[in-house]
Amino acid sequence: MLVALKDEELERAGIKFKAKTLRHWRYQRKNMQLFRKIGGKVFLETKEWEKLIKQAEKEAKRRRV
Repeated sequence: MLVALKDEELERAGIKFKAKTLRHWRYQRKNMQLFRKIGGKVFLETKEWEKLIKQAEKEAKRRRV
């Protein structure tokens, strides 16, 4: 699913990051797999977002051990 990089859209999709933060990541070319540009508009790919979160949780769990 694609979500527009707008605070209200991200919140509705359960993403706890601000659009400004995600735009900054894109500008810095961080986690580029998260973003899709269609018709001049940038969207967040929720499947890729979920993968990123799961990976971060695994790494955090591994560090605690």
